[in-house]
Amino acid sequence: MEDEEWQDYLGDEGEEYEVLDHEEELEIIRSLAEDDQEIIDRMDMVDVHCAMLTEAKYCDAVKSIQHEQGESGIMNLLFAVERQTGWHLEIVASKSDIDDALFNNYGLYDDKAWDKVRNSDTWTTMTYDVNYLATRYARDMVDEVAGVVNSPLKTAIRKKLFDLWKSIDLSLM
Repeated sequence: MEDEEWQDYLGDEGEEYEVLDHEEELEIIRSLAEDDQEIIDRMDMVDVHCAMLTEAKYCDAVKSIQHEQGESGIMNLLFAVERQTGWHLEIVASKSDIDDALFNNYGLYDDKAWDKVRNSDTWTTMTYDVNYLATRYARDMVDEVAGVVNSPLKTAIRKKLFDLWKSIDLSLM
């Protein structure tokens, strides 16, 4: 099977396409594939392509909001997501912060710096730390709202556990 034939099957980004049920899609792929491994490989390609199309639609919607309403429109979108999902979204870093740090520290500009930072070990560590702290403070917030006063001993123990957790070298695991 030639890649051009698969590309015809997948369609172009942004192109409207007929949504097939899973069995119809499998039948088409079986008819085009030469062996079982190619079926598996091509199904993976279809899944990735569909995910990319879905992400592109959301990105287009965000771009449209940003174009029409500016940064305040994006903030309103984030507030709506918070209300709808019961989440609290926090902006922990921005592309401009990364660009500024790169320029101030090294006198460089890299248009791919944001993507590189998002894939770094330090970003992953920060994400774990933020998630840990959110979980840790959720208990304290509930205690506060319920009128329970945290004892100094309980707070000290939690701090020691947090310091211990942060000192663990996860790369050894």
